[in-house]
Amino acid sequence: MFVFAAHTGARRSELMRVRAGDVDFESGFVLICEKKRDRSRETMRRMPMSDRLVRCLTDHPGGPSLFTRSERSIWSAKKHLSLVVITRDEATDHFRRTLAGGKWAVLRGWHVLRHSFISNCAAVGVAPGLARTFG
Repeated sequence: MFVFAAHTGARRSELMRVRAGDVDFESGFVLICEKKRDRSRETMRRMPMSDRLVRCLTDHPGGPSLFTRSERSIWSAKKHLSLVVITRDEATDHFRRTLAGGKWAVLRGWHVLRHSFISNCAAVGVAPGLARTFG
């Protein structure tokens, strides 16, 4: 999730909505479902994937959502593990615990990665409208 957010500028809520099918390794792009721009309809933006992001996403464990965690099913006689979507609170908790005790512990939340991404794009002359929006 950290690499995805840092390399696409995705908001936390957008991270929660990314589905495995939104990642297109062949074209090198990922679709990010937006709700902030126009709440009356679903819009998408198409972002190029960096080589590092591609490497991180190739080990996806499966399932429809991109960011999941394992959960033991209480309804199964075999007690198998199923994949469930990470919640907003879990994402925030993981963010804080991952950075706790290190020099990056001062970061307040996922949104700082969005600002860093946009600043880095501006520093190399990439226009803010790079991502093509459609809906």
